[in-house]
Amino acid sequence: YSNLENCSGTDWWVDFQLQNTGGMTFESVFMSVKDTVTNTTLSSNSDDFINKNGCSGSDTQDNLPIGATRIVSSPVFPAELTGPLEAAITVCSNPGQTGTCVSQVINFTP
Repeated sequence: YSNLENCSGTDWWVDFQLQNTGGMTFESVFMSVKDTVTNTTLSSNSDDFINKNGCSGSDTQDNLPIGATRIVSSPVFPAELTGPLEAAITVCSNPGQTGTCVSQVINFTP
């Protein structure tokens, strides 16, 4: 977990810092975030690593190379997230969440 963000009058999202400490480049990502207070779960999958980058737009990278670190943003929630939250993140070596995949589940409170 890196940060909880929103822009004035907009939805909320969570930023995660992903670090590739393995031996392959990752080409796709799946993310699921659950607000355990409201029991709301939102998920997304992408062949890009997208950081909503605050209110100034987004920063998109097409992969997560060996040794690289990237901030990746969650799907947007319609209300402020107060937690506790559970996130499941999977990165895969091929587009479309295929190939060799690595997953991690984290529990946190923003």
